[in-house]
Amino acid sequence: MEINLLIQEMTLLGEKKIQLLKKAWELTEKQAQHCTEEQFFEFERLVNERQKCIDEMKTLDQSFEEKSSLLKKALSIHSLDEIDVNVYPVAQRLKKVREDIINHALRIKSLDDENKKVLEKLLHETSLELKKIRQGKAANQLYQYESPGSGGFYFDTKK
Repeated sequence: MEINLLIQEMTLLGEKKIQLLKKAWELTEKQAQHCTEEQFFEFERLVNERQKCIDEMKTLDQSFEEKSSLLKKALSIHSLDEIDVNVYPVAQRLKKVREDIINHALRIKSLDDENKKVLEKLLHETSLELKKIRQGKAANQLYQYESPGSGGFYFDTKK
C-alpha cells in the first residue's frame, strides 16, 4: 500500500475519533449537570450513550493501530513521531490530528474526574442516610413491644 494513502487513511480515522471525542465531551458535560440523586436515571442513560461512543472509538483505534503497524514497518520506524514531514507532507496533518485527540481525551478525563468526585460524595451521603434509616428502624422495633398475653378476653363468672 502506498505510504501517503496509508497516512491519509490514518488521518481520516483520527478525525472520526475526534468527532466521537467531541460527542463524548458533550455527554460528559451533561453528566456533570445530572450528578444528583433526583436525576440518576438520566445520568445512567448518558453513561450508556457515552459507552457506545467509547466502543466506536475502540473499533477506530484497532483500525488505526493496524495501519500504524503497516506504516511503521514500511518506513522502518518505531514511532509515528519519526515520520519525516519533509518527505511525507501529509504526515503533518496526521500529527495535528493525534495532538487534537490527546487534548480532547485529557479534557474529558479532567471533567470525568470531577464527576467521579461528585458521585462519590453523593454515594457517601446516600449511605449515611441508609445507615440512619436502619438505626431508626431498629430503635422503632425496640419500642414496639407487644405483651405475650393469651390473646383472649377475661370474663368474670362470679355472681
